[in-house]
Amino acid sequence: MKRSILILAGLTLLITACETKLEEPSAPPQGNTDTTQPQNPQNADVISVPDANFKAWLVARYDMNHDDEIDPQEALQVTAIDVSTEDITSLEGIGYLTNLETLVAKGRRDQDRKILGQLTALDLSGLPKLLSVDCRHNHIESLRLDGNASLSSLITYGNSLTSLDLGGAPNLTSVDAGDCDIQWVDASANTQLQTLYLHNNRIQVLDLRACTRLTALTADRNLLSELDLSACIGLTSLDCAPMDNDEGSNVLQSIKLSQGVTIQGVTVNRSSANIPDATSIIWVNAPQQSLTLGTGLRTLRITTPGGVGINSKDVWTENCSVTLLDDNGIIYYENTTVAVKGRGNSTWSYPKKPFTLKLPAKSDLIGTGEGKRWVLLANWMDRTLLRNDVAFELARRTSLDWTPSGEFVELYLNGQHQGNYWLGEQIKTGKSRVQADFIIEMDTYYDATWRFYSSYGRRVNQGADGMPIGVKEPDDDEMTDALFSDIKDLVAAVERSIYQGDVDYNTLLDATSFADWYLVHEITYNGEPNHPKSCYFHFRNGIMYAGPVWDFDWYTFQVNKSGLFIPQSIYFGKLLKDAAFVRLLKNRWEVLKPSFQSIDTYIDQKADLIRESESIDTGLWPNTSTVNEDYYLTFDAAVSRMKKSVTERIDAIDKALATL
Repeated sequence: MKRSILILAGLTLLITACETKLEEPSAPPQGNTDTTQPQNPQNADVISVPDANFKAWLVARYDMNHDDEIDPQEALQVTAIDVSTEDITSLEGIGYLTNLETLVAKGRRDQDRKILGQLTALDLSGLPKLLSVDCRHNHIESLRLDGNASLSSLITYGNSLTSLDLGGAPNLTSVDAGDCDIQWVDASANTQLQTLYLHNNRIQVLDLRACTRLTALTADRNLLSELDLSACIGLTSLDCAPMDNDEGSNVLQSIKLSQGVTIQGVTVNRSSANIPDATSIIWVNAPQQSLTLGTGLRTLRITTPGGVGINSKDVWTENCSVTLLDDNGIIYYENTTVAVKGRGNSTWSYPKKPFTLKLPAKSDLIGTGEGKRWVLLANWMDRTLLRNDVAFELARRTSLDWTPSGEFVELYLNGQHQGNYWLGEQIKTGKSRVQADFIIEMDTYYDATWRFYSSYGRRVNQGADGMPIGVKEPDDDEMTDALFSDIKDLVAAVERSIYQGDVDYNTLLDATSFADWYLVHEITYNGEPNHPKSCYFHFRNGIMYAGPVWDFDWYTFQVNKSGLFIPQSIYFGKLLKDAAFVRLLKNRWEVLKPSFQSIDTYIDQKADLIRESESIDTGLWPNTSTVNEDYYLTFDAAVSRMKKSVTERIDAIDKALATL
């Protein structure tokens, strides 16, 4: 109820600010509540661009099929726009250009300083890759930022804005909004903001409560009566002077500053900060920074040396400080010598990045046993955020030796909230991990150091035989030519037993694990084995076991899918022709089906656990990936769709196995 009241109050104030001049200072609304999205471009042959000149500019550069239109695929090619707005009145349609990174849409001033740009509104919502915007010298009255998680630089100088809500672009570092008609500014979510230029507006309310990194503020020639800069502990440059000979401008009664703040190299004084003589300077203690978000999930905080970014999935960033704590401030793990790097193949290319942690010594982060290697899965393309977690739970209900465990956390990197992540165990051998002599991965990326193609097995999507195999364990620095030869011989022996029958395959592989591994992929409708990709198998005492399972975020838990999905993949095309294996598979299905049917309870529990976190994560990283076909749904609707998929797959597998 309290949240609803706040939202209604915020909307009322926003409407008032746009329609009338504020007579008394009032607080800005607490964020943008409008969730309207542009029409799904995948459902249209062409995108709508009403302004003829803007459309002509796009067509001239991106109309690949020469039909004088821009279709959804052509729209995805647009990464930069640089247009003059003297003859463009609207950029409507820009929401379809979801790969856009740079927008320059400037007007100019003539010799009489008349603004010539024609834009009156600009909606940038739903552009997750947008990095910089320059729309100066227009007549923009309405600017919408929503889901602009990558936006770093914004220039709106010389427009007609009456308000400025920066909450939809939480990672802004630089904003120039001078010479407008702005009455309030909300930067209460902008923890990364460093420079803010607000010269010559009509600002009465300026919310900088989160701007701990702000170093330079120019807020001269406004209508401020008080200014709270107590959170701005890094401030070094400040200008809040009144207009020349204008006593009604910036009549600051008080200004709050943190103890120790220096302006232009010296302890703040009136002349260095252009603080009027009549203004009271109130010194306060530097604010304590909240260490958690308060969503009920534990928080993992990573700080790199010098605040450098994690920009490589190949090179470790060493000596990172890592703290795992809960909302009560209880610390579960803390270390200053953790190594961090990126991870993933296609997932590394997405806006929200996954990571790998390498601890200096084995530690138990989640209560499942000690290990050095841990992963942070971003789950960006997954509207539910639950696909991997639920698939792993399904696997844990089978006879598979070991399945990764994990928990959802809030991740902070160098003080910046990164959203909801799954902190879990990496696939490794060890006492609390996979009990194995060797682990291999079948993956068409084929990028392991020690790798080979086997003689048998089907790469369904390539229409070819032979498995691309990389050695996952032992690590590269522990591998030898002799070990590599042994692994190749073990794989070859298993394949001959399946395809040539020179020995009973049951003496060389664990058929039950193969059956259970297969059923987990069928019930989740995971087609990765058809490549194959991320398909792990391990050897113990010369026997090949299927698993652990991994990678369930790409086109899984689909609805309206009948039949079996991967019956020809890897070795299963041959095994499913073997009567004994089919009998085993049917038996395992009857044993496992009741536990699969009860997964709805687990899904509901996890959805409730992450509900508050998910709503924040969606604002930071709006899902624009269509691969799972649920990106446009609400969280609850996507979760319901997942449960529907499991129910349908159980029925489909029942019917398909009956025909074998």
